[in-house]
Amino acid sequence: MDAPDSEATAGADAPTQVAIGDLDLTLRLRAPDPNQIRMLADVLDRCPPIVVQRDSLRLLDGHARVAAASAAGRAALPVSWVDGDDTAPASTLLAE
Repeated sequence: MDAPDSEATAGADAPTQVAIGDLDLTLRLRAPDPNQIRMLADVLDRCPPIVVQRDSLRLLDGHARVAAASAAGRAALPVSWVDGDDTAPASTLLAE
């Protein structure tokens, strides 16, 4: 999948959005905490963008926010794109 196809913007000042269904959610370090997901669902609009590797659409940061958005019935979230080699460790990509 190509990242630009999953973007939906409301205007020049609107943050870039990514469709939750397009994300690769395989990179997860621990199980979701149901309490955290419930709390995040109430404050999603005040949370920072999720971090996604552009080429692979792999979610690098924001698994709980994605789970909360899904539970709240949202189809997309603001995204901060990371460019990098798909074979690079996630910690390296986030450090850039």
